[in-house]
Amino acid sequence: MITWDDISNFHTFVGSDAFPPWIKKLGDVVDGKPSIMHVDFEPKDGLSKVLSAPVTEVATMLFDGAPPDDHSENVAKLEPILGSTEGYLGYAIGTTHDDVDKDDVKGKAAVFLVGWQSIEAHMAIRQNPKFPESIKTLRSTSKGGSMHHVKFGERIG
Repeated sequence: MITWDDISNFHTFVGSDAFPPWIKKLGDVVDGKPSIMHVDFEPKDGLSKVLSAPVTEVATMLFDGAPPDDHSENVAKLEPILGSTEGYLGYAIGTTHDDVDKDDVKGKAAVFLVGWQSIEAHMAIRQNPKFPESIKTLRSTSKGGSMHHVKFGERIG
């Protein structure tokens, strides 16, 4: 994950001589074709918490067009449930600037990041009786998506 001060800085990078070797190197270390999404995450302090967590849940929800206007607010309503789970460290949510074309769905994606102490802590939230209905509400308007766990690190050198 790369954080940019502004999306225009990424576009400047794409037009630079440094971009072709960078994208080639990225292609050498990822499985499959690299996929780039640009997202402004909220709350701002949440992003640093999830990126420094031992485990980060990355949930991407796909939409035809754009997510409903209240999607981020509905995700924020999960915070009390998340916060009641031991090992929860914080969250951040945002919508892609770019359209995502995946699994026969083309439109914006909502990216939900949650910081956890461990994968087991994340899985423990499923024991909360309020969780199934809350997650069902969030997924009801999406056309698909994915979830995986990542351990973000700091690149040295």
